[in-house]
Amino acid sequence: MKSIKSLQLASGHNMRSGDLIAYRGSGLTSALVRWATHSEYSHVGVVINVSGQFFVAEAMILKGVRITPIDKLPEDFERIKTPIAFSNSALAFVFNHLGDKYSIVDALFAAVGLKQVEHNGWQCAEFAAAVLNRCGFKTEQRRNLTPIELIDAVKN
Repeated sequence: MKSIKSLQLASGHNMRSGDLIAYRGSGLTSALVRWATHSEYSHVGVVINVSGQFFVAEAMILKGVRITPIDKLPEDFERIKTPIAFSNSALAFVFNHLGDKYSIVDALFAAVGLKQVEHNGWQCAEFAAAVLNRCGFKTEQRRNLTPIELIDAVKN
């Protein structure tokens, strides 16, 4: 059974396309991400509204780029409001990249603060930032941000 929070979010309660969904996963990979990035968050995705239904567009390890219905999210998430006006170009970008692979190398580079050498797939914050960039939100030059770096950029 889903929590009241996830049911409210699934119904669109205060939800907007372009908001971020941040996770605090409890598994080993999530714990390593939180430790390496000195953050309470291990994953981030972007809310999209498709025909009145809310989803999260995200790049997931072992699954690649996908969209997930809000009501199917794990309970350990938080919605981060963004100042952007979501665009059709951002939605098209999401759909054009569905099925792209996840890049563990990019995630490792992001965790230690290095720029990408070449693009070999997406890690979660990199994909979310690319979606927001299509709405006019600019992130720092380093392409592969960590979840907390993207969240901090949105909040500031």
